[in-house]
Amino acid sequence: MKTIDKLFATGIFPGVLIIGFGEPIITLQPMNQSVSLCATASFRVTATTTNPPLSFQWRFNTIDLDGKTNFSLTFTNIHATNAGAYQVVVADMSGSITSQVAVLKVDPTFTKITTGQIVNDRGASWSCAWGDSDNDDARRCEFSDAL
Repeated sequence: MKTIDKLFATGIFPGVLIIGFGEPIITLQPMNQSVSLCATASFRVTATTTNPPLSFQWRFNTIDLDGKTNFSLTFTNIHATNAGAYQVVVADMSGSITSQVAVLKVDPTFTKITTGQIVNDRGASWSCAWGDSDNDDARRCEFSDAL
């Protein structure tokens, strides 16, 4: 039977200590994204540790984002000023690791339209549905004039 002294002497026990107290490991890196103006974008990271708890701090262009301390980061109503480099620092009781940079590109040529005549117009429209459950090749189209 080996004693702890013999484990230290053979180098077995110190190796277990190093593995047991290592910094967190990122298992899913945040991914680059390209979105339109007014859209929604989300970044996500997953990590594992042998020394919990895990903590998260998101950064934008290397500057910490106040209050952004979850494993995911979501933006709604994206603007051109949101474009840039995002990364997250994942930490546990033994150290920290920084994720790879995920770039958010914002395409200013398309804007999500949420109001106005094109959204609210209830004018005439066509719809068509086809189903041939009895093999008679019958088609049905409808015209509606919703005002």
